[in-house]
Amino acid sequence: MKKMRTVAAFTLALAVSSAWLVAGTANAQAEHAAATARAAQWAQVSAAEQAWITEQQVAAQAQASRSIHDQRVQDVLARANQAITAAQTALDTSPNADPATRDALAAAIPVVQERSDQIDRGVLIEDVALALDDLTLVAQAVTDSQATWQAEQDRIAAEAAEAERVRAAEAKRAKTATTQKKAPATTNAPAPAASAGQSFAWKTSVSNSGDQSVLDRCAGGLTRWFEDIEGKPYYPIHRHCGGSPILKLSMGDRVQIDGQAWVVTDSRNLHAGDDKDLAFGLNGQILVQTCFVGTNGAVRVVALTRD
Repeated sequence: MKKMRTVAAFTLALAVSSAWLVAGTANAQAEHAAATARAAQWAQVSAAEQAWITEQQVAAQAQASRSIHDQRVQDVLARANQAITAAQTALDTSPNADPATRDALAAAIPVVQERSDQIDRGVLIEDVALALDDLTLVAQAVTDSQATWQAEQDRIAAEAAEAERVRAAEAKRAKTATTQKKAPATTNAPAPAASAGQSFAWKTSVSNSGDQSVLDRCAGGLTRWFEDIEGKPYYPIHRHCGGSPILKLSMGDRVQIDGQAWVVTDSRNLHAGDDKDLAFGLNGQILVQTCFVGTNGAVRVVALTRD
């Protein structure tokens, strides 16, 4: 009997142990399944997040590309505006440049303007940049052509001034050699009127009237300044716009303005920007003025009296 009880107890223990093992295995499988499900869920979330991140990166790259393109457009438009302004200035201030070069510049300006207006509407940034390069080259050619013309005019004026200096020196020596006594001339004494048959040292006309902006148009003649100097009408003209003969005028020379004859009766050298009071006291009825060659703002004012 005792042996049978021992066997029965062992058998019961073995059954309990087996049941515990089965239960433990089931629990482990359930936990594994749950862990697998959680991993799959996290994998789905991770894939979605990755897709979202990729989408954001693509959007950011697209935005960066748009920003770079927009900045390039703004840069080329700014360059175009500057180039157009510079080209127009070159055209306006180079009236004596080579005509064919001036025509080429006048034609190039609207091309750049039109392409700039149509950028991103069928016109590429590169097309505008190419037109800008052409415009810059032609504008420089016009400026260089005007400079060449001006250098030639300055050379002619310098030669004429030197010839006038030599003539004046010879006249002074001849006057010293003569035994005839003459009364000393005063600075403000008007020169004797020339005879009707005498030629004119300079013929010109009045082209317009106004201020510095009108004068800078280089219309080819004198500008009637908007205000008088000591009650005398004032007529300036740029040297490169036809005013260089003023530098060669001497006392007694005859000048024709719009058909009216005048005689040089006084002159004075001043500086651009001087107070107009410094031109007071000149003996004459009207004043004409231009700049000296390469003298950093020095100007000559000549007083004329009706002949």
